[in-house]
Amino acid sequence: MRWATEHFGKRAAVLGAVIQLGACFDLLNERLTPLLARSYQELKETLVKADQPLPVNRGKAKKLRQLDCAVINYCLNRVVGSEVPFDTVRGAFLEGEPVFPGTTISAETHIQIAVRNVDCILGVFRPNL
Repeated sequence: MRWATEHFGKRAAVLGAVIQLGACFDLLNERLTPLLARSYQELKETLVKADQPLPVNRGKAKKLRQLDCAVINYCLNRVVGSEVPFDTVRGAFLEGEPVFPGTTISAETHIQIAVRNVDCILGVFRPNL
């Protein structure tokens, strides 16, 4: 609700969802990071050849993750033709200031899930906030 209020003010609203991850492109899985690194390089080379700019992460603390989104989508589009298309993408994002000196625990850390297959949404609800 904090995020929604920051972006939409009094019009802010939040829905909860029950999501079955299915085949998940899990950014918490360290085996996938080399694939993302290669996808970044390939996307960059493709855009340079097409004389197009590489997206950049923007905004306060670079929370508008246009580059990250482009790289992940490029990566997924490359592997979608494989035997296992991905239903969801899950990632952890460290944001905000450290909660105390010397820590890597951030004030605004969150898990984000992108649902690519709507059949993974088992239900929605209005949470008690």
